[in-house]
Amino acid sequence: MLSRAIPTVKFSDLPRTALSRRLAVLASVLALATLSCKKNEATAPVTGTTLVFTVQPSNAVVDSSIAPAIVVTIEDASGNTATTSNAIVTLAISVDPGGANLRGTAQVIAVAGIASFPYLSLDRAATGYALVASSPNLASATSASFNVASETVGLFASVNTGGNATCGVSSSGVGYCWGNNNLGQLGNGATTNSSTPTKVAGGLTFGSIAVGGLYEFSCGLSVAGAAYCWGYNDYGQLGNGNFVNSISPVVVAGNLTFTSLSVGESGHACAIAGSGTAYCWGYNGSGQLGVATMAYSSTPVPVSGGLSFAAISAGENGQTCGITPAGAAYCWGSNSNGELGNGTTIGGSAPIAVSGGLTFRSITAGFASTCGITTSGAAYCWGDNTYGELGNGSTANSKTPVAVAGGLTFSAISVGDAFACGLTTSGIAYCWGYSAQGQLGSGSAARSTTPVAVLGGLTFATISAGYGSACAVTPGGAAYCWGDNAFGELGNSATGGAAFMPILVVTPP
Repeated sequence: MLSRAIPTVKFSDLPRTALSRRLAVLASVLALATLSCKKNEATAPVTGTTLVFTVQPSNAVVDSSIAPAIVVTIEDASGNTATTSNAIVTLAISVDPGGANLRGTAQVIAVAGIASFPYLSLDRAATGYALVASSPNLASATSASFNVASETVGLFASVNTGGNATCGVSSSGVGYCWGNNNLGQLGNGATTNSSTPTKVAGGLTFGSIAVGGLYEFSCGLSVAGAAYCWGYNDYGQLGNGNFVNSISPVVVAGNLTFTSLSVGESGHACAIAGSGTAYCWGYNGSGQLGVATMAYSSTPVPVSGGLSFAAISAGENGQTCGITPAGAAYCWGSNSNGELGNGTTIGGSAPIAVSGGLTFRSITAGFASTCGITTSGAAYCWGDNTYGELGNGSTANSKTPVAVAGGLTFSAISVGDAFACGLTTSGIAYCWGYSAQGQLGSGSAARSTTPVAVLGGLTFATISAGYGSACAVTPGGAAYCWGDNAFGELGNSATGGAAFMPILVVTPP
């Protein structure tokens, strides 16, 4: 085969038009290559090298969340946020003048290069604290200096939380409420929401205040034993003989003197007279008033059966429970989940004995479950257990009382909507059940079928579980709340979001 030489063509030998075309193509190729390089350069991930406090810790109060939330950002050498980084960032005390413990969630996974720490607190007062942020393979950062003040000695003797509102009574008997006020349930003569405690109108001296939820009303018991209510009144739940809403307290009809009072979230309230006779008023769709002859009552009616009661609790879902002076528990009203504790799911408008023969010293009815404390301090619950609100380590409903797990000895217990909280005899708070809004106070949204300790190491004298939040008062009168804060019901001068550990309620002027 003959080989054929391939001629070499020089640009100078090409016709001018061909040369122009070749140069144009070459220029286009070079331009595309340059553009591609620039594009790759622009989209190349930013590699983090260091940590930076972009929201510094601010001055705080002992055992109350540092606000605003601390934020640590992962940055590159040029100060750009490493948006592709999901490194684990840990906070610790760097300068510790008070010998404090850092409580809450101190280790988080960064999202798009940003790590937020919304639920941190220190348990010792001192001046000049500092925190250090660290993460593997990244340069650490030290925060600005900040102070932690001593726990404020509050003015509250008790606090009660309901649907989206909370009320408390000062040690001198002054009533305060905060949160949702669309129908006057704060009782301050207005319908404007408040994220801090506002004084209940009328100059009354209260011994206690209880808050309803779905039917948005509240009632208080004066130190003289007269009952007053305010807010929504569609079913006569204000008990004053009419169906007109009131933005300030109105006296409950009947000239009765009560020793205790409870408000349910299903539009009814109940109280015990000095004789031990229980009276209820408001909505009676499930027989929760303890009478069978009416759909509702705008004035107090005596509970049928002729029993004498020492304590009573109006529930959230159409049930009521009480304890006799001898400690026998009775419930009536709705029973679709076994919340009456009588071994069935059949409701009734007359008191029915709770099964098991236990002797109780307190009882509280929640949304569709009920709990009580026996004379020995053991906690038992019954009814709905979808989210573990019975606290017995399972999610199976129970139509009779089951023991709360853990062997704790309780002095108080309160049932909310699908969760419950209790205080041990040493004043330590535990909660169990649903926790999507942080109502367990455990620093997590994870539900629990057994009691978990509320963060902060605080000691409480009273506790109350509501619709999506809980509140408690220390022996010194400082009120703390945790959980949902959509309407300012936590009382910390903020609105929206949720708190997964106790935060201090603002002390009103």
